[in-house]
Amino acid sequence: MFKKPEVDNINAEFLIVDVAMNCGIHMKDPSRTEIRCRCPFCDNGRGKLTASINKDKGLFYCFRCGEGLNALSLYAKVYGTSTQIAYEELTNIVA
Repeated sequence: MFKKPEVDNINAEFLIVDVAMNCGIHMKDPSRTEIRCRCPFCDNGRGKLTASINKDKGLFYCFRCGEGLNALSLYAKVYGTSTQIAYEELTNIVA
């Protein structure tokens, strides 16, 4: 398990927008600070942009299901893995 300072470093290491793209999350206008997107957990298939990614804070949040995650946790949940394995996989992708 990661300690708080390690999590802060991890969030700086992996940009939330890059991780979201890697997870296949559809985003509208990724050049903005606050990006509307589809939620990979509760998307009803109608293309509604019920979630938001905040680039400054490095967070994903869905207004429909309430899921709020940082980049590492988002990757881990989308791919059904632990944060430790997600960290290793993201490190390999970035390298």
